[in-house]
Amino acid sequence: MGPAVPASRVGWGVASSIMPRARLCARPGCGEPAAATLAFQYATKTAWLDDLAESEPCAIDLCRRHADRLTPPIGWQGHDRRAGSQPAPAPAQVAS
Repeated sequence: MGPAVPASRVGWGVASSIMPRARLCARPGCGEPAAATLAFQYATKTAWLDDLAESEPCAIDLCRRHADRLTPPIGWQGHDRRAGSQPAPAPAQVAS
């Protein structure tokens, strides 16, 4: 006989295959539903913000509020490709 399964895990696989989980914003402390997907490529220093897309391991889900406030890091290009979006703001400039 195999190891005992904790009561909290009994039926876990069955329930998750029947009821899909709601995708939430990945920002810590935010429990809002995801509305956009952030993907990035380090080699080209490029980030893309798209309408909520298929869940991928290298992408980050964001709620509308956090997606709207997102700015690319200094030296990166950001592309907001969401439907009805405004052009992404330019990264902050560092005073030399």
